[in-house]
Formats: sequence, structure tokens, C-alpha cells
Amino acid sequence: RRERGKMQALFESFTTEIEEENKIREEVKQNTKQISTLVRKLEATLPLIHQKHKEVKKIAEQAKSNFPSLKERFSDLQKVITPENYYRYRNFWKFDLTQIVFVTCFIHWLEHDKLLSLEEIEQWLGLPGKKAGINSFAVELEDYLMGVASLPSELSRLCVNSVIAGDFALPNRITQFVYELNSAFRLLNLKNDFLRKKFDSIKYDVAKIESVVYDISIRNLNK
Repeated sequence: RRERGKMQALFESFTTEIEEENKIREEVKQNTKQISTLVRKLEATLPLIHQKHKEVKKIAEQAKSNFPSLKERFSDLQKVITPENYYRYRNFWKFDLTQIVFVTCFIHWLEHDKLLSLEEIEQWLGLPGKKAGINSFAVELEDYLMGVASLPSELSRLCVNSVIAGDFALPNRITQFVYELNSAFRLLNLKNDFLRKKFDSIKYDVAKIESVVYDISIRNLNK
């Protein structure tokens, strides 16, 4: 009977632990659901850029208007998830964070002709980063590289669309940036299979961009 009582007490403690974990998981789900909604709003600015890329500053402001809410949602997550449980729940927002990196880097490059750094994105989202500890909320390097590796594909589309719109200067800017980005990725010894495949696909984007620039050149459209 004594052993039976001990077992019941043990499993009652499990019940409390499970209920607490379910409560945390539900709060994480609710927050990440709102993050996903905001990310879709960010992604909705991409078609606008392809249609009106010369209005990039106006479109950029529209995209950036989502960041106060994103910052708030990530702040809520940090209140719910303790550092020791960070990696247990990280997959809930991993894809959304990659998309945030992709869209913001794309728009930032069009505005400023430079790649947005990992640390700058963390600042926009109010994340402490790894300098605050290995289990701190951060833009993980893998997520950052995945987002950045998506840029050449979107830029190759913009390259074509800019020519259709009569802008023959932008493709040269795109070419220079994608060349530099491709060279930078070659410095990395990528072990992640998915990231490696993403990098391998960049060569097709480079070929597409080169084809557009070559066509502009032989037709003397860049004068």
C-alpha cells in the first residue's frame, strides 16, 4: 500500500508537469500563429515591388510597419519560454523567422544596396541574440543563411520585371550583388543538406540574371 501511495504521488506530479507544459505550448502556438499572420503581411509586399520597384521606399515603410507587432510577439514568447526550453520550441517559429530574414533583406538591399546583417535583424525584432547566452532568443545562423540564400531567386525575377518596366540599370546592380553573394557562400563549408541544395540553386539564378544583362548589352538598352 505504501508503494502504491508513492506511485500515485509520483504520477500526480507528472499530471501537474504535463498540464503546465500544455499551457506553455498553447501560449506558444497562439503567439506563433500571430507571427505567421504578420509574416504573410510582410510577404504581401513582394508582388508590389515587382510591379512598382521604383516606389520601394513607400513599400519598405509598409513592410516595416509590421515590425512593432512582430517585436511584441517575440517579446511575449520570451516571457513564456525559459532559456533551457528555447530549443524545444524553436521549430514553432523557425520557418517564419527565415521568411522575415528573406523579405527584410530583399527590401533593405533595394533601399540601401547592402545586405542586412543578422544582428540588425535581431535588433528590429528585439531579440537578445547569442551574445546574451547560447539558449537566448536569436536569429540562428542557419535561419539567416536560409533567408539570404532565397534572395537570388527573387532578384532574378525582379531583374526580368525591371526590364519589362523599362528600367535597364537595376539588372546591373542585381548582377553585382548576386555575384558577391554567390562568392561569399562559396567560403562556407555547408553541412546542412537543405541549405546546401539552396546554395546550389543559386547558379541557376546567376545564369538567368546574366542572360538578361547580356540581352540588354547586345541591344544597347543600357545607354
